[in-house]
Order: sequence, then structure tokens, then C-alpha cells
Amino acid sequence: MGIFIYVSIAKSVTEEEWSKVYEETLQFARIFSLAERKIVDIKGINVQCLALTEEWTETRCDWEYTGWRADGDYMTMRTAEEYCMPKMLVKEEDVDAEAPDAIFGALPAYLDYDWKDERFQRNYHLWGDKTQGEPYHMYLLAIACLMEARLGHKAFVYGDITGGQCRAAVSMINDYLDEPIDVPDRCDPDRLADRVRQLPLSWKERLAVWKGFYLGNATKEMGDAMRKYFPEEVCEEYWRDQFAGYHVDSYGFSMRIREYLTLGFDLEKLCSLVNYEDKYGKLRYGLFIKCIMDTKIYVKDKDCSDLLDIDQDDQRPYGVERLFAQLVFGRARNKKVNRYIPLEEVRKALENGLSEMCGNTVDISAEIDACLSEEEQEPSEMLRQVLETENEKIKDRAGHYDITCYDSLLYYEDGDTILPDIEESLKEAYKLYQVLSEEDTCRELLSKPPRERCQWLVRQNHSILMRDRDWEKIFTDIEENETSFQRYYPMMRVRLSSNEIIDMVRAMAINDALYEYCSDIT
Repeated sequence: MGIFIYVSIAKSVTEEEWSKVYEETLQFARIFSLAERKIVDIKGINVQCLALTEEWTETRCDWEYTGWRADGDYMTMRTAEEYCMPKMLVKEEDVDAEAPDAIFGALPAYLDYDWKDERFQRNYHLWGDKTQGEPYHMYLLAIACLMEARLGHKAFVYGDITGGQCRAAVSMINDYLDEPIDVPDRCDPDRLADRVRQLPLSWKERLAVWKGFYLGNATKEMGDAMRKYFPEEVCEEYWRDQFAGYHVDSYGFSMRIREYLTLGFDLEKLCSLVNYEDKYGKLRYGLFIKCIMDTKIYVKDKDCSDLLDIDQDDQRPYGVERLFAQLVFGRARNKKVNRYIPLEEVRKALENGLSEMCGNTVDISAEIDACLSEEEQEPSEMLRQVLETENEKIKDRAGHYDITCYDSLLYYEDGDTILPDIEESLKEAYKLYQVLSEEDTCRELLSKPPRERCQWLVRQNHSILMRDRDWEKIFTDIEENETSFQRYYPMMRVRLSSNEIIDMVRAMAINDALYEYCSDIT
């Protein structure tokens, strides 16, 4: 499970077009201080560290490869997986002038297409590794948006992104451009519809592509665009296909209902689109009616927000925690829809839509009344109460402290206040440092030349990623201050059992003000 960014490049792109785009991406990789893990010679010692991204060339199987790569960003040192940008992606002799829109490269990932289909082989696939929502996710997305802006329909960005993220990413890019670029087509329903309607696909497929790729929240406005750009019979066929995969008691059925109604489609028509059988083959019209009534569509004022939804307007990257929560708490989703139909109209629509099918076997009006009489707390409301209670506890505990999480210790400045729990951890860590610095190994190393002490630190380090400049500072400190090694020796002896401990130990090694603070409070 992970958070990814992908870019599809149509093979119609020329060598000249790609060369210009590549150089611009390299420029922004530097502007955004992207960073890569690499071995750097620091004072004659080879150190595995984080260094600013630069263009590099290496030989792979007798083939020279040039490009740039990024594992994270230099300022926060938060990393995930490696993203590479090749300089020689395109060879002029391989240009396929008739290659379709780059969107074709993404279709099998979202829709029921075979990757082996020749239609989807006329593009280059870039990226696709995990960012896990770390800060460099936004920098990479900004570069991807720039690529699509420069190459038009020859590029397409997709993955675990939102419209809000794209707008924020484009804003970051535009701060450095003389002529601003626009957000990707996926963020605009009209532009995306224009692009999709040019694809050599059936109307049914075009609608599936448009709906699958549009980066917007499900709203009536989105439904209006759907009805505007796609024929009524195509929309009906789309929904019939959507519901065909569900029994009335299937997991996910209620969410399809919620989506259909939120987009403003007809309630009476819905009755002719769904499968009323449960997984045992029994007709369950009453269960369908309950599903409709659970949406509270007949209530004008209601809270329709869903804590498990991915908000397409949110500018912040989401992490794997959100995906995991959707998996675990999926049945606690909010079933209410952001739409109002008076109760009598709901009753009429259901009676008109169901009467002919269920005949006298079901009293539709009585089923509706039974649903109205039920008073039970919804799972989504219980989940909301639990999360809100926990959030309040966190806020109360954090109070007005400057440092409220371990990864912020790196930025501690004199006078900053630290959350008591974290401060207590710092005290205990500093006490342990004093004990460890009295070990025989430390005493023995203190008798050796500074270079050997520095080499020992590098050999022992397997978990703490630091920048090249941080290692240079540490080496200089060891060379110039005979006792400073006692500050760094313990970080190679501490049991690094969590990310919080790693963040704390790294900050104590890098941040002089924090280390002095630890000394003062212990």
C-alpha cells in the first residue's frame, strides 16, 4: 500500500520537445532542493548521505544513462522511494507521430483494460514509485504538472493526487515562471471533457475515462457536466454497468447509491438500474428502500461530510494512513447525500419506480414509514465522535507549545517550548548519552586520531540519514573539538526502534541549540 505519482508520455513527443522539458525539470529539481541518497566523499571519507539532486551519468550494461533522481527533499530530509528523470527518454528514430493521447498510458490502471493491448503500448511510463505523501510529493507533482503544461496531450499526470494538490503545485511552479501555466486538464471538467471526447473510444468508454480521471468532488455541478457532455443514454448505460457489479446487500452498494444521487441523477430512474437480489438470490426490495432512506435525502439540513473521503479540494498530500482507514473503517462511511428531495416526492419516486416490479409483495409506503421510525446512531457518527474526542485530546495536550512532534526537533531554536512528553524523552536520551559516552569503546576511540573516529561513525551508521553538509559539520567538530565525539558516539549505540527516536537522535546530532537545551534541562 502506498502513495504514488505517475506520468505517461506519448511516443509522439519529439527529441527536441523532450530535451526542453527535461532541462526545465532539472532546473526545478534544483529550485525545490530535491535530494538523493548517494555516496559522497567528505574529507576523504565515503559517506552514504542525502545530497542535493544534480544531473548524473552512469553506464548500465554498456549503455550510458543520464538524468536526475530524487528520494526526498534536502530541507526536511523526509524520504521515500527514488524518482528518476531520464535525459535521453526519446530517440528521434523511435518517434511515433500517430501515437494517441498520453492518457492512453493510464487507462489500464483505472479502467478494465488489458495492459498488453497494443493501444496502450505507444507511450513511455515515468515514475510510479512511492512518495508516501512526504514533502517531496508536492515538488514532484509540480514538476509533473509542468511537463503536462509544456507537452499538452502528449503528457498526462495521474496517481494518488487531488485537484487541490495540483492547484497548489502549479502555484509553486508559477512563482518562478514569467508566463504562468494552468492546472492539468484533470482539474477542469470542461477541458477534460474536450480532451476525452477526442479519444478514439466509444461514448461509453469516454464517459468512464472522464469520470475516472476528473479531480473534483462528487457534486451536482459535476453531475451537470456529466449530463452536458455525454448523451443521456450513455449516462444511463454507465450507471447500469456500475450497479451490475453489486447485489443489494453487497459491500459498496450504498456508496454507489450515494454517488448517483449526489451527482443529481433521477431517483425514479435509479429503480430500473439496480439488481434487487441479495447474495443468496433473494429479492430484497425493502433493503433497497432502506438504502435510499439511509441517505437522508428527504432531510434539508444534514452533515454529509465523510471523514474517510479523499477531499479533492485538499492541498495537502494524504498518506497511506488514509488508505488504510478506508480499508478498515469502510463500513462506517457516511451514507447521507448532499441533496434534498421532499419526503413526499421521494415516496412518489419509489412507488412509481418499484410498484410494477414488486407488485403486491412489498408495501412500499409502509417500508418507508418503517425507515422513518428507526432511530439508531450511524457508524459514521460514532467514528466521528471517537476521532473528534481524540483530536481534542491531542490539541489539549499540545496546548501552545512550539515543538509538538519529534520531526520538528530539527528546527528547534533558543526559546522554543517543547511538548512535555517530548521534553521528557530528550532528558532520558541525554542521560543515556552520558552513560554510553563512558563505555570502553568510546574511551578507546577518543585515543585515536579524529579521522578514525569519523570513519567509525560512518561504518556504524545504518539507520540515520543525514545530509552531506551535516556530516561535514560533524567531522569538522570532531577534528576541532577533542571531546565532541562523545556527542556523536551514543547515536550509534542507541536502539533506534521507531521513527520518533530516529528523528530525536538525528536532531540532537545536527541541531546545536537543541543539544545545548538537553544539557541545560538534564
